[in-house]
Amino acid sequence: MNTIENEDLSGKTILEVSSGRSDTTRTLVDILEGKPSAQLIITDISGKFFEQLSDEFQGRNVQLRFIQTGAHELQDVFDSSIDFLVCNYTLCAVNSQAGLVALALKRFYDVLRSGGKLFIEEEFPI
Repeated sequence: MNTIENEDLSGKTILEVSSGRSDTTRTLVDILEGKPSAQLIITDISGKFFEQLSDEFQGRNVQLRFIQTGAHELQDVFDSSIDFLVCNYTLCAVNSQAGLVALALKRFYDVLRSGGKLFIEEEFPI
C-alpha cells in the first residue's frame, strides 16, 4: 500500500483536511521535519487547536500554515496548489449534512495539482 511516508516530499505542499485533535498532524510534522522546502497546510472547521499546535511545533523544522475552513470549502487554498492531500476520519463527519461529501471531494480535486495524490482513511462507510 502506498502511503505518504513513501513519497518524495521535498519542495511539496501537503494539505491536511480537518485536523481535529491533531493525531494525523503530529504524524505529518514528524514525517516532514528536516524537509524545510516542504509546506504543511493544516485546516479545520473550528481552528480550536491551532494556537496550541503552533506552540507545540515551534522549533520544529517544518513550514506550517493554519487555515480555519470546512472540508467542502477549503477557503484560502488555491486551485492546483496542493501536491498531497491527507483526509483522515473526516468524510464520515462531513457526511452528517447531505451533499457535503460530494462538494468536499470536488474541492479536493480542484486544489490538487495535476498528478497530485489524495490519501483518505475512514472508519465508516460513506
